[in-house]
Amino acid sequence: MGHALWYTSRATGLVSLVLFTVVVVLGAANVARFATARWPRFVISTVHRNLSLLALTFIAVHVATSIIDPYAGIGWLDAVIPFQSVYKPFWLGLGAAAGDLLVAIIVTSLLRLHIGLRWWRLVHWRSRQLSRRRSHASRRNRPVVRAKRGRRAPCRRVGRLSVTVALRSSAPLRGSSGTGSHFSC
Repeated sequence: MGHALWYTSRATGLVSLVLFTVVVVLGAANVARFATARWPRFVISTVHRNLSLLALTFIAVHVATSIIDPYAGIGWLDAVIPFQSVYKPFWLGLGAAAGDLLVAIIVTSLLRLHIGLRWWRLVHWRSRQLSRRRSHASRRNRPVVRAKRGRRAPCRRVGRLSVTVALRSSAPLRGSSGTGSHFSC
């Protein structure tokens, strides 16, 4: 059972990292008003929301299996309060802080109509900064045997940045009067 929890925790963590990367790219594409005939803005927004919910499910399973697995001895408070864990406190602290920020994103998204767009955007865009640290933390928590795979992470970061820049630069400016590739919703 112990190995199953360990593998489940690592697999759900990896899947949630990939899903959150796609969610961030789709969110950036939506902000940049990127759209095509096949991917209008409302589709990008809907896929962004649905993948966010799927990623939340995977992150919940990841946290639960990490706590249940006796290998690292992580407690419930270690998953919520940053930098309190005995096992790799800095990296788990970044994960706990990212989880707390994720809760803030969920709460502000649910209360978006009541708190205003300005505060919602502030929390949403600040979360992107911590997602970079969470990606780095996931590489640092790998066993020593798998350390060589961590060298590919800068390539992934460059790839994500390239896609984001390409999406932002391909979208027409908001005030342009040409026939842009976006739909006004």
